[in-house]
Amino acid sequence: MQKLKSLLFLRNLLFILFVSAKAESGGSYSDVKIGVVVDLKSAMGAMLNSCVAMASSEFYSSHINYRTRLDLRIKDVDSELDEVSAVMQLLENEEVHGIIRLLKFTETSIVAALANQAHVPTISFSGTTQSSSSNSSVQMMPDNWHRARALAAIFNQFEWQQIAVLHEDNNDGNDFISQLHKSFQDIIGLRISYILSFLTSVDDSTLVRELRKLMAIQSRIILVHVGASLGCRIFPLAKKIGAMSKGHAWVITDMLSNELNSMDSEAIESMEGVIGIKPYVPKSRNLEAFERRWTRHTISMLPDDDKTAKLNVYGVLAYDAVWALAMAAEKMEGGNSDMKDYGPKLLREFSEMKFEGLGGDFEVENGQLKLVAFEIFNMIGSGEKKIGKWEPSKGITQKLGSVMWPGDSPTKPLDWGVDKLRILIPVKEGFPEFVSVPHSSSSQHKPTGLSMDIFYAVLELLPFKVEYEISFYPIKHGNYTRSYDDLLDNISEGKYQVAIGDITIMDGRAAKLEYTHPYMISEIVMVVKNVKSKDMWILFKVFKWELWTMIIVTYFSVGFVVRILQHQSNGLLFWFPLAVLALPERKYSAMVLSEQQQEFSFSKDSMVGYQEGSFVKEFLIKKAKF
Repeated sequence: MQKLKSLLFLRNLLFILFVSAKAESGGSYSDVKIGVVVDLKSAMGAMLNSCVAMASSEFYSSHINYRTRLDLRIKDVDSELDEVSAVMQLLENEEVHGIIRLLKFTETSIVAALANQAHVPTISFSGTTQSSSSNSSVQMMPDNWHRARALAAIFNQFEWQQIAVLHEDNNDGNDFISQLHKSFQDIIGLRISYILSFLTSVDDSTLVRELRKLMAIQSRIILVHVGASLGCRIFPLAKKIGAMSKGHAWVITDMLSNELNSMDSEAIESMEGVIGIKPYVPKSRNLEAFERRWTRHTISMLPDDDKTAKLNVYGVLAYDAVWALAMAAEKMEGGNSDMKDYGPKLLREFSEMKFEGLGGDFEVENGQLKLVAFEIFNMIGSGEKKIGKWEPSKGITQKLGSVMWPGDSPTKPLDWGVDKLRILIPVKEGFPEFVSVPHSSSSQHKPTGLSMDIFYAVLELLPFKVEYEISFYPIKHGNYTRSYDDLLDNISEGKYQVAIGDITIMDGRAAKLEYTHPYMISEIVMVVKNVKSKDMWILFKVFKWELWTMIIVTYFSVGFVVRILQHQSNGLLFWFPLAVLALPERKYSAMVLSEQQQEFSFSKDSMVGYQEGSFVKEFLIKKAKF
């Protein structure tokens, strides 16, 4: 990678010498300073930077009479925070006239605000849907709105309605989900059934656990919107756990498909049968010639163990963007006029530019490079087979071609079917009201109990038949007592898909498993002996004597007041308290007796019993400190 950066520096230096030579021979140029924000430490960034350098060099080699020259100011960044700092330097210290964002992550609101305030146009390659407030930015890659519409059309063509989505946990991923929801509303029945989001730093064990969850809920159609750094890990792991087998369909967006040529062979082999979309780039002699030049000038100069940078559509469009920017700068009159006027004029000229570029027709529409079409392809072996095309104005104009699905299956996967469920049921002494296991192993004798009744009722409500196989998990296993946590480990590890029984929802378990909604209240009840002796005066010991005194005084006071007001016989003074107790519907007052306070005899050294296998054992030891 360091050698590639050195090579690019040498190329830029030669270009500067070429410009200086022209100046000495009488040429006069106006420099248009353009900031280039790129991650040079990544293979993608190195490739993009080389395409930008080649575009500038080759443009001015073929336009030697132009009076302007793009002065590219490279800033190496690898995070959003780095980008903010780099953009501030470019705007305040170097006073650039425009910025090219060769970054895939979403432009932050801070960067957009800085560029807008400085009236400096930004050419972005993030692919996120344009914000209405961003009036100084041009998006070079297809946005999530077009992406979502194309995917909805594909799902509709295959008659799929329930889609599980995997995406990167960032602003672009959130925007992608939002656009999917909007596009799916236009197609009756199409919906997102499950969403998984991952940080790019997620470890493999977490990926495997979440993929197992996805398989456990029988998600058959999986849409993946991630970059190469995640994609090259997700698919080998999915294949390892059997998620790339017959009956599944995986769809990738151009976020990953644009970088397939930079992924290793193991990742590509694991993606057999995947279908995807990518921006349509028509083949041309100019494009083929550029690919040869790019390979000769960059890849061939690197050692065999460092040939990770490979040309893709990002590089092709970056090349075209530099050409368009160079032509727009040449059309500007007055050279470096006032910055507030120059930036908007440069953006307007860039947006009105139309020419035949390496990527096809170059035309900006509503702040975005006009998308000609998405190519739809099927991954077979190490290559791609084109099966159709989606156009923004026409959609999918003809039926998609034949597809070889994962597991080398020619049969289209169904999104509503369910394989045979593997169910695990605890076998223990006590509480048969929840699950009661028959003594006979005959298939005619099914497990019974409340939990099983709920399961059977759910099956009756499903619009399709579900085959299932029940296995029993004895809590008492020989001389060893197993726990419910041991049982649930079989679910989280994917050995079984469902556990049915009196299983309590707990924090530690919920982190690894998906539960149904609880159908009973969870509580812990301790049954102990009441050692306080009973006597005939127990009723009067509910309250202390002070409270009894206050009650008696209150009752007789109320009776006395009633006697005065109603002029009744003196007997009412004594009967009124009893009437209040016996006739609570009368609107006087009421007395509610509380339950007797009990006294119990136990200590931390007492013998305590609990159901075998229950989490109560850990509760008694760790919480109650027995």
